[in-house]
Amino acid sequence: MPGAKLTVYAGISSSPVIEDNLILINAFTSGIALDKKTGQVVWKSKPGIGEYATPRIFLQRGRKHFVLFGERNVFTVEVKTGKPTASYPWTTRYDVNATDPVVVDSQIFISSAYDTGCALFELRENKLDLIWKNKNMTSHFSSVLYHRNRFYGIQNPGERTFGNIVCLDPKTGRQLWLVKGLSKKYCSFIIADGKFIIQSENGSLTIAEEKNKTLQDLSTNSLPRGIYWTPPVLCRGSIYARDSKKGVIYAVSVEE
Repeated sequence: MPGAKLTVYAGISSSPVIEDNLILINAFTSGIALDKKTGQVVWKSKPGIGEYATPRIFLQRGRKHFVLFGERNVFTVEVKTGKPTASYPWTTRYDVNATDPVVVDSQIFISSAYDTGCALFELRENKLDLIWKNKNMTSHFSSVLYHRNRFYGIQNPGERTFGNIVCLDPKTGRQLWLVKGLSKKYCSFIIADGKFIIQSENGSLTIAEEKNKTLQDLSTNSLPRGIYWTPPVLCRGSIYARDSKKGVIYAVSVEE
C-alpha cells in the first residue's frame, strides 16, 4: 500500500470505510486515513496495533466523526483530521475487540467476548459517559444489530460455550430473552424483513423469527462442511455464505 506500513496483529481484519475522499482503516492505535485516489497517507494515529472491528461514521455538531474499537480502548475520532475526541478504556483477554460498535443517535454500544461483556455510552463532545455495563452480551466477532429498539447479539458466557443469541433492552442492558445452543461453535446472523438469518461455523443456515421471547425456526439448510466465520449476506433473493477454509462462496436461494 503506497505510503503506509500498517501495524496489526492478524492482518487487516476489519472492513475499510470510504468517507468523502478518504479510506478509513482500523490500524495503528486509533486509525489511519488514505487518499482514496492515490493511496497516500492523509493522517495516521500513534503507533499501535489495529483491531478487527470496522469504524462507524456519525455526525457530531455537524462534523463527521467515527467510533473505532481499538486494542484496549474505544475511540471517537474526527474524520477529517484524525484527532481523537474521546476514549474509554476497554480491555479483554487476548486484547480482542472484534465486534463493530453500534451508534444510535447520541449513544454508542460495544460488546466483547472472553467474559468481558457490553456497555452503552452517552456521546459527549469530548467524553464517553458510561450509562451501563454488564455481561449480558459477549459478542466475539458477530456484530451486534440494533432492531426495533433492541440490541441483538451473541452471548458466549465462556470460551467453550457457543451459539447463544440474546436480546437486550437498550435503556437498562437487561436481557429480554436468550436462545441457547443455536450452534455447537461460533455463529453469526443478520436480520432482514424481520427475520433472523443465522449461520453457524459448520455451515448450518437457519431462518427464524422472533416470537414470544424466543426464536422460532422457519427453515433450515446445510452448506458443505467448512468454516463459516463471515456473516451471511442477503441479496436479491439469495443468501451468500463464505467458507473461509476453502475460500469458496455459496449462494442459497430463498423462496417465498
